[in-house]
Amino acid sequence: MYELARIARKGLGLSEVALPIMEGLRDEVGEAVLLTRRSGNQIVCIERVEGLRPTRLSYERGQILPVHAGASAKVLLAFADPSEIDAVLAGATLERFTDATVTEPDALRAQLDQIRDRGYSVSDGEIDVGVRGIAAPIFSPDGRVTAGLSVAGLAFRIADADLPGMTSAVMEAADRISERLANISG
Repeated sequence: MYELARIARKGLGLSEVALPIMEGLRDEVGEAVLLTRRSGNQIVCIERVEGLRPTRLSYERGQILPVHAGASAKVLLAFADPSEIDAVLAGATLERFTDATVTEPDALRAQLDQIRDRGYSVSDGEIDVGVRGIAAPIFSPDGRVTAGLSVAGLAFRIADADLPGMTSAVMEAADRISERLANISG
């Protein structure tokens, strides 16, 4: 019986593992929750849980996002292998979306170092003016970054005073997803 349960759990994908935790995070913070992965020089939104408030953001499941802008993209890049970061920055066009978008590779590298040191990323209007995001990495059982978990909402609803609590909630949720992935594989 135990072996059958273990085999059944192995069939769960990242979205199935993450979705209940994402819903819990949404219920806690009230904002949209996104699950993203990096594919080369792009970020793909693979799952989304709608926020509790009526405002709808343009980030949809399946949407391709830039690799250099936004909390989720930066957290995925920051925790990648240094050689992958070099390859991405060598091959990516760092397009400006807003005045807050970082387009200089050295400035982006400095931000990635800070994100890695802190363990999370915060963005303010880097892709869309007035949107704030908070993201944390999800790690595979072998310790590599496999996905990013983020909360995104209108900046006036994610005030500076709210950042510590929301950041902790995002990091804890990302850690729970990482732990569940480790339990499934082991």
